[in-house]
Amino acid sequence: MSINTPPLSPRGSLSSRSSSLATLSPYEPLLLDGLSSVDKAKAVTAQVCQNPRITAEFQVRGLVRFDDQCVVFEARQRQSRAPVTIKVVFGANSNQELHILQQLQNNSHSVHLLDYWKDEHFCYIITDFVGSPWLKLVSQPPKNPHNQSSYTLCGWACAHRNYFQRTAGTTSIPTSLIQIVFKQCVESLLALHQAGYYHGNIKLDSFGVYASDAGPLVKIVELGTAGCITYGMERYGNVEGSPPELLHDSPFTKYQIDGRKADVFAMGIMLAGLVSEDGELPILSQPSLAGIFGYDDLIFLDGGNYPIGETVVEPSLLDLLRGMCCVDPSNRFSLERALHHQWLQF
Repeated sequence: MSINTPPLSPRGSLSSRSSSLATLSPYEPLLLDGLSSVDKAKAVTAQVCQNPRITAEFQVRGLVRFDDQCVVFEARQRQSRAPVTIKVVFGANSNQELHILQQLQNNSHSVHLLDYWKDEHFCYIITDFVGSPWLKLVSQPPKNPHNQSSYTLCGWACAHRNYFQRTAGTTSIPTSLIQIVFKQCVESLLALHQAGYYHGNIKLDSFGVYASDAGPLVKIVELGTAGCITYGMERYGNVEGSPPELLHDSPFTKYQIDGRKADVFAMGIMLAGLVSEDGELPILSQPSLAGIFGYDDLIFLDGGNYPIGETVVEPSLLDLLRGMCCVDPSNRFSLERALHHQWLQF
C-alpha cells in the first residue's frame, strides 16, 4: 500500500537572493572573532557575494546554514548550471574535512568534493548539492530555518509532520517512511566509520534529503566535526546526542572513548525523536537536564537501558533503540548490527 507524502518536485527551485545578500556591509575578516554566529554569517555572506572567483564561477542562490565555524550556501555553476554547495570555513582547520571528502570521493552515501581553495582568511569547499527545499511545503515554518535547515532531515521531518497533521490529524510520521530515510542515514555514517573516522555531531541536520522519483535519497552532508577514531574523544558536538561515556563521572578516559560508538548513541537518540509523535527527544537527552544524571545513575536506572520513553511500543523498534542507546558503550550496537536489525529489514 502506498503512503501519501508531501508533493515535491525532485529539484525545487529557490528564488535568487544574491542581490539582497550583497547589500550587507563589507567587513574586516580579522574582526570575526568578536561576532556572534549570526553576525559572522552576515559578514561572510557579504564577502562571498563580492568575491571575484565565486561571482565569476557561481550564482549564489541562498543561505543554507551557518554556525560558529562556517557558512554554507546553495549556488549554481554558471557554465553547467549544476547545483552546488559552497562551504566557507573560517574556524577550525579545514584540512581534515578536505582529506575525508577526498577519501569518500567515490562513495555514493556522501557528498562529493568538486573543488576547493584557500585564501588568507577562509577555506572554500565546493561539493555537489544534496537536498530539496522541504520547508517550502510547511505552512508555518520554523522562525530560524537556517538552523533547522530546509534541505536536511530536519526539514524533511518538519514538512512531513505538517503534511500528516493537515491530512490525517496526526503529527506522527509513518514508520515505513522513517525506515527508508533512517536506513540510508546508517549506511552514510557507516561509510565514514569504515574510512577510519567518527562524525562527532550526529543530528537531523547532518543528513541531506533529496526528493527523487524513486523516493527520498539521503547523504551525509556535514563533516566538519569528524575526527580520526584512533585519537579518542573529549566532547560531542551537540548536547542532545552526547553519549553517557562523556558524562562527568564516566570511568572512561578520552583515549578509551570510541567516537563510532558515540555516533551510534546519537543516531539512536535521533531515531527516537523521529518516531515520537511530536518529534521530542528522550527527556534525559534534552539540554535542560544535561548533567542531572551521571554515568553510574544511568547504569543502575534501568539495567543499563537508556530511558527512551514510553511512546515506543513496537518490540522490534524498542530493541533497536535500546541497542543503539545502551549506556555501556561496550554493550552498545555497532552500526553494522543496527543496519542488519530486524526493524530495518523491509
